Amino acid sequence: MQNEVEFSCPVFTVLWLTLDAVQLKSVDLVERYMQRIREVQPVVNAVVEDRLEEALVEAEAADELVASKTFTPEQLAKDKPFLGVPLTTKDCYAVKGMLQDSGLVLRKGFRAPQDAEAMALLRAAGAIPLAVTNISELCMWWESYNNLHGRTNNPYDSRRICGGSSGGEGSLIASAGSVFGVGTDIGGSIRMPAFFNGIFGHKATRGLVSNKGQYPPARDDSLDACLVAGPMCRYARDLAPMLAVMAGPRASLVPFNTKVDWSKVTVYYMVDDMGGALCTPVHPEMKDAVRKVVRYFRETHGSPVAELALDEFRYSAQIFTARLAGASVPSFASELALLKGKVPVWRELFRWLLRRSPHTLPALALCLLEWLSPKRGHPSLVRMLARADVLRGRLDALLGSGTAIFIYPSHPEPAPFHYQPMLKPFNYAYTAIFNVLGHPSCQCPVGISRTTGTPLGVQVVAGFYKDNLCLDAALEIEKAYGGWQQPPSK
Repeated sequence: MQNEVEFSCPVFTVLWLTLDAVQLKSVDLVERYMQRIREVQPVVNAVVEDRLEEALVEAEAADELVASKTFTPEQLAKDKPFLGVPLTTKDCYAVKGMLQDSGLVLRKGFRAPQDAEAMALLRAAGAIPLAVTNISELCMWWESYNNLHGRTNNPYDSRRICGGSSGGEGSLIASAGSVFGVGTDIGGSIRMPAFFNGIFGHKATRGLVSNKGQYPPARDDSLDACLVAGPMCRYARDLAPMLAVMAGPRASLVPFNTKVDWSKVTVYYMVDDMGGALCTPVHPEMKDAVRKVVRYFRETHGSPVAELALDEFRYSAQIFTARLAGASVPSFASELALLKGKVPVWRELFRWLLRRSPHTLPALALCLLEWLSPKRGHPSLVRMLARADVLRGRLDALLGSGTAIFIYPSHPEPAPFHYQPMLKPFNYAYTAIFNVLGHPSCQCPVGISRTTGTPLGVQVVAGFYKDNLCLDAALEIEKAYGGWQQPPSK
């Protein structure tokens, strides 16, 4: 059936929970969200493994701490801002004792020996991991399915993709099965699932959040600069407190408490990538979403607006692939073999045709593309990375002072049907370009498509360490267009 999710879970946001901790029991909250997961899991298949028993023990401890009145609610809000609040994260992100197989058959049964660094910070702030969610194989595809845990569906239409690689997070959060989640993003893996599932997802400024605890690791400084962990949530006001905790000591680099005067912020925008050869044309509703957001800032706040024509965007896919190819890292075929030799791609493609390969077709296709592509140092790669430097400089000149934002489509089109991404593999470039450039980028939902019944959205991009502008803009866009909207009931 097209629409199969029945909504019965009450609305919660992180801020409301933490400020009302005295009245709300963490044990009740954990139980209700676990029940919600059981309701939606048969439809969306988002969860890989839960930890209900451990979560209940931690929830009881949180309730006891509140009941002891050792700390005032204000002290708890300051020192334990997420006390007793359940969260989820993707299968590749370490939660001590939980599965971390990263969707790879060779890692079946592997459990994380310790928390990822940002997860440890969230737990120290009182958050309680409840489950880990599905991803694409080794996180390198924008639809979430693998041969260990199957395929995850979009809650707005189970025939359509939920995105990847943080697709399980996007699907579960949109299904009201999680208060908030942690994703990771090396080419759009937070923002694409957030877009397809109609929630908020923020890729922070490069280096703001630690990548320690992600598998596979970046293994190279240039890729580490592209990879960022970040928050995913239904409500925009939860983004800033989550990011502030996840950033740890680096949070001081972002002026989170600065009030934004939108009348003095210029809103730049583009409705497409200037005709890039590798991406499909932008859907008219996606262009309209960008224009609606720009119009809101102009008419509501008097923000100056200007449409840009940055020609380098047409090379977004080539720039991203050049960044990957230029990194000094093992090949993806080696990663699939756990760095013990290489996966024999042609043999595995033949086995895939016989339905006997442990690998997914996108993973094998990436190995093949990697084999066929120019290698590190090739003049074509050098030219593309030079274009990236030019584009970064042009955006820095516009955004670097902290008095401007840039609005750009989150994707060329609303959520496609399952497996269709193989026919348009480079559409991820609309998000991936900002991983190469390093700027913060926040996906914000902007209503529902009239043609597909799935969410629309835009990216808000700002200057380095001006993440607060992205997050404040998300609040404004939510106010104007309603933010997350419940998927249809069956």
